Amino acid sequence: MYKIIKSDDYKDNKQLYLNLIDELFKNDDDKLANINEINEHLDFLFNNNFNSFLILQIDNNKLISMINGYEYEEKSWCLFSLFTNKECRKNGYAEKILKLAIEEIKKTDYSKIIVGIEKDNIPSIKLHEKVGFKYDNCNWDDLAKGFPENHLGYIYKSRWYYV
Repeated sequence: MYKIIKSDDYKDNKQLYLNLIDELFKNDDDKLANINEINEHLDFLFNNNFNSFLILQIDNNKLISMINGYEYEEKSWCLFSLFTNKECRKNGYAEKILKLAIEEIKKTDYSKIIVGIEKDNIPSIKLHEKVGFKYDNCNWDDLAKGFPENHLGYIYKSRWYYV
């Protein structure tokens, strides 16, 4: 089951969602973030009234995968925190939730979606390219001014994005 969470839902059920996310990250030595960072990130998005969402894939009260996105400037979206439970990887869950996030953004008048991927995260690079992201020959912080992460910048453009 996929749950698309918007601001009011997140605020009303914050601890439930954070508990699910915390369980997702337990016993995963490969995790790139911790629950405190994710909590701060989600609070930033949902408490500042950004056009944003969090998508959770839940099965039997267990979080399988997650992703979140927000419109950081008019018509430009960022996707963050694509993560799949270590026990469930290589089953297509990340691709499905990434495509669902893209479809959610396509409901808006968007021009581009960006992601930052660590240069050694080959599975993530391959996944994003498979669903239509292209490497933009730059770092993440060049694509999204004010984002301090030095990841490779990938972009998914709408058919009317001309830059």
